[in-house]
Amino acid sequence: MDEAGRIRRDVASWREQRGKRTRVPAELRHRVIDYARHRNAEGASWYRIQRETDVSSDTVRRWIAADERAASVVMPVQIVADEETADERAVELPVAAGPVSMPSPVTVTSPTGWRICGLGVDEVVSLLRALS
Repeated sequence: MDEAGRIRRDVASWREQRGKRTRVPAELRHRVIDYARHRNAEGASWYRIQRETDVSSDTVRRWIAADERAASVVMPVQIVADEETADERAVELPVAAGPVSMPSPVTVTSPTGWRICGLGVDEVVSLLRALS
């Protein structure tokens, strides 16, 4: 059975067992989101994804939008001079990531040895501007 079939089966099982106002389990919701993103990137329409998963296209798009908003919330950033002194000189700063596509994280090392790890390019630029 392919992933769409497993999702359809699990959605049907959830619908049979749920009570009124019961939310879709997070694990199932994330499987639908991942599947829909992958299929949409391949060119499948939202209607086709709806037929494949048995979850309405409006619901899938709403879940994806909520997932993207959750990924762009404030996240902690740790700036350290170097790895040997990280525990003594660490500084925690909240940094608003803003609405960005999730780029590959980068590591920036300054000439004096401090590093910024795990942020995207836009986030690093925002952080450096805020610190200057």
